[in-house]
Amino acid sequence: MNKRKVTAAAVTTALILCSCSARTTDYGSMAGTGDERVTLGQLVTPGAEKEGDIIDGGEPEETVEITEEVSTPTPTPIPTGIPYNIRVSLAPTLINAKMAGNNDKIEMVLGQIWDEDPGWADKFRAVVEHFDIANSASYVNVFTDTEFIREDVIQNGMNTTAFNGRLMFPEKLPEDESLCFIVAGFELQSNGAPKKEMIDRLVVALGCAQQYPNAYVLLTGGPTAMGNPSATEADVMADWLEEHGVSRDRLIVENRSTITFENALYAYDILQDRYPQIAELAIVSSDYHIPMCSVLFEARCLLKADEDSTIHVIANIGTMTTGYSFTTGEQGRQLIDMIKEIR
Repeated sequence: MNKRKVTAAAVTTALILCSCSARTTDYGSMAGTGDERVTLGQLVTPGAEKEGDIIDGGEPEETVEITEEVSTPTPTPIPTGIPYNIRVSLAPTLINAKMAGNNDKIEMVLGQIWDEDPGWADKFRAVVEHFDIANSASYVNVFTDTEFIREDVIQNGMNTTAFNGRLMFPEKLPEDESLCFIVAGFELQSNGAPKKEMIDRLVVALGCAQQYPNAYVLLTGGPTAMGNPSATEADVMADWLEEHGVSRDRLIVENRSTITFENALYAYDILQDRYPQIAELAIVSSDYHIPMCSVLFEARCLLKADEDSTIHVIANIGTMTTGYSFTTGEQGRQLIDMIKEIR
């Protein structure tokens, strides 16, 4: 007759079975009466076996060591951007209400944002208010003399006298390196050369750089030349300004973006990461593009997660064009797309 030794594992198994007494199995055909129900707990009576007892029958039982792996919970990351529900739901609803001119709904949604986070409600209220400012009739500072001075500036660069007596801005801007001109790109020719509208923006940018010699100039725009994919708007503009006398160390290049809201996203990241001395932005573009740029750049500045932004749009200058415009609806769509990207 085989005899086996009761192990600690076996006793543990018996105790586990005892704890499952709520489960029942019909052993009537085996017990002979058909009316008896035997619980799992009755199969092994607690205390009937203990470690070290010798029981007849069966093969020697192996000892199984049971170990429990304890996992350390992963800490929840601290949010560093716009809270999810605000970013993907409430903010788009707010901007759409703004596009529809529904002031009651604007206030309702701002209240909902306030319930989630009062700080973000204040930021989004400022975004909505600046939208109105940037689209007001008197907002765009139009430079009307580009046609008269273009050739002189192209020929003489920073040595031109074409800007003498022409104030680029009605207001006085900071004269130190806290000022940065943001020059929005324009689609390149297929071979990568600049089109006339881009050159006009650069002519005005050169005048700004001449009148404010301590300011930085940030060029923004990615690859848009169908026949020359390595060419980018920002690099083409930077090369043009350098060739015409603007020092390279004053030029900042953002060359990934392909749409205006990306201009704002990527340019802001560069300024935040590398140029803490910059605090005021002046937008340089075509007149019809100025409101769009101002809305998006100022919104990106306002929607800084951890604290109030130290960078703001304070001025603009647009080259005079005819026949072009961006609707406020397009501004709103790009604003929503940008907000969704601010993580």
